[in-house]
Amino acid sequence: MNGAKCLAVLGLVAFSGIGLAQEKPELLEPLPTDPKQRIFYGEYYNPEEYAKCWERWVKTNDPRAFACDKYKERLELLDPARRETFGEFYDPKKYHECRSRVEERDTQCEYLKVRRREPQEYWPYSNTPSVKLPEAPTPPVYRWWMTSKQYFDALCKSEAGEFIVRTVEDVEGIYRIRPRWTASTAAIRDRYVMEDPYGYTEAEAQSPATIFLGPRKYRFFEVPLAGRVAQHSNGAVVRFFGYDDRDPKSLKREYDSKLKSRYGYTWRGIKRPHDRENAIAGGELIVLDLQTNEVLGIRRGFIISGNVRNVKSGIQWEIGAVCPAFRYNGVFNKRDDFSYWFISKVLKPSGSDEGR
Repeated sequence: MNGAKCLAVLGLVAFSGIGLAQEKPELLEPLPTDPKQRIFYGEYYNPEEYAKCWERWVKTNDPRAFACDKYKERLELLDPARRETFGEFYDPKKYHECRSRVEERDTQCEYLKVRRREPQEYWPYSNTPSVKLPEAPTPPVYRWWMTSKQYFDALCKSEAGEFIVRTVEDVEGIYRIRPRWTASTAAIRDRYVMEDPYGYTEAEAQSPATIFLGPRKYRFFEVPLAGRVAQHSNGAVVRFFGYDDRDPKSLKREYDSKLKSRYGYTWRGIKRPHDRENAIAGGELIVLDLQTNEVLGIRRGFIISGNVRNVKSGIQWEIGAVCPAFRYNGVFNKRDDFSYWFISKVLKPSGSDEGR
């Protein structure tokens, strides 16, 4: 297993609780016999197989236990009121028809069932004031006669940028309020499903601690624990530290009932009129003082996807044009450090001694 895959597995164990047993398996309802209702259940939905898979998970403490989820997958009727949380071509019936024609490991049908996953925010303190985030501008910059490129340029000119209210020196560690989950190929190629394709990077979704830790970076990186994970870890926070920016094995972690960070960050997708139909999406990265919920800085950006050939939607967010762009020493970067790049401007890292 290479370093990246090792860290990805570590991230799964730490962030989603895989490998920590829950007390009882989830009770699933029987598969309906009505074919019209059957389409709203996953291809492999099977309560008995799920129970067996869960038992194997408990006995072996296998970190790959997320594979059990395929036995409990449920689809749903497309809700027009939540249109953008469903894939552009979402259709459970067509999905099952497609799957009946291809091999088990074939993923060409996934675009027919892909939906948005909205990670929860875990605010550390309940007695702090509500966060005051900027509203969308009124009136909007959109005009009916604009091309997609003209609309994108107008958003970049009027809204995009880095807005730093206050900086803090010598920050030892930070807390991540809201995780990013790894986007599938089907999601990356869908017009609607990704909430914030502008701010997303696979590296941050899979192994964020390695982005924020290391020489001249932060000393520790904290993420919340919730549900059964917290119950079995005797803590509410997992703290990563010790990473030397070279060897994945150098990354250490510990559980704690209390947060050590004074500062943290979250993110959100933002909606603008007619953005997705023009292959445009926006997002904000928000840096805060956790004890007061004072916003210290916001990076607001937009991405536009060109009309990509050989993709049904024409969308491919990973190769879209963005504003503001991530440039380091004048050279376009692969964006792995996209969040750190801005956050470290607001919260100046104290620097780690690891690896020196």
